[in-house]
Amino acid sequence: MPPVVPEDFLDSAEEISEGRREIDYRNAVSRAYYAAYHACKTLAGPPPRRSNRSTGAHDWLVSELKEWPRSDETFLQFRQIGTLLEIAKDQRRDADYRLDQEFSAVQYEEAVKHVRNILQRLTKVAHAGSGSAGT
Repeated sequence: MPPVVPEDFLDSAEEISEGRREIDYRNAVSRAYYAAYHACKTLAGPPPRRSNRSTGAHDWLVSELKEWPRSDETFLQFRQIGTLLEIAKDQRRDADYRLDQEFSAVQYEEAVKHVRNILQRLTKVAHAGSGSAGT
C-alpha cells in the first residue's frame, strides 16, 4: 500500500461529503483542511522542536508561510498561501467546534474550493523551483 499523501485527505473529504448530512460536511471540511496543512508542511519543513514555542504546529506553519524569510521571486506567493491556509484553518475550526451554528453543503463546497486553490498555488510554486524553507 502506498503512503498517504496530502491529496488523499481531499479525496477522503469528497467521499465523506457524499453522505449529505451536516456531520458529513463538517468532517469533510476538516479532512480537506488537512490536505492543505500537510501539503504546506511539506513545503515549509517541520516546526522547530523547542519547548518554549508559544504557538502550536498549525499556527507556526501559518506564521512561517506568512513571514516567508526568503527573497526569491516566489516569496509573495508563499505569504499568500499562508494567509489562505489561515482561512482554511478557520473554516476547519468552525466545522469542528461551532456546533451551535448550522453547517451546510455550501460551506463545504467553499472550503474545498479554497483548499484546491491552496494546492494549485503550491504546485505552481514547486514548479517554479522555489525549494523549501527548511528552517
